[in-house]
Amino acid sequence: MLNYEASSLLTSICYCLLEAVYHEQKETTPPVISKIKEYLTENYADDLTLERLSQSFFLSKSYLQKQFKKYIGISPWDYLLQLRMTEGKRLLRTSDFSVHEIAWRVGFNDVSYFVQVFRNLEKITPLQYRILWTSNQLPFSN
Repeated sequence: MLNYEASSLLTSICYCLLEAVYHEQKETTPPVISKIKEYLTENYADDLTLERLSQSFFLSKSYLQKQFKKYIGISPWDYLLQLRMTEGKRLLRTSDFSVHEIAWRVGFNDVSYFVQVFRNLEKITPLQYRILWTSNQLPFSN
């Protein structure tokens, strides 16, 4: 019986130690990266560049990119594109704005680039997306 209790106690101690090490290694997002993410979310429609972003937060471009990708999982540019595409899809579903107007409202100066990015990500054009959404034929609802 004593061996069982000792073994159980040792197992519990090892488990607690491993759990403590795991939680210590688990990194939390630094405040500056959270602020950059928030800034991108609030200003996605602006003419943003990595240069301006790094200057605004007093970081080098390469450090900003590496840290953002490390903690967020994608580059700042890809995060910005996701924000813009999400808002673009929302506007296609809920407004009568032209594709050109939507491109401009979500931060694209060139409508053909907006269409190209949209097609690469969604596999259909913005106009096709709107038509399929309106006719309830989209296989998804995002």
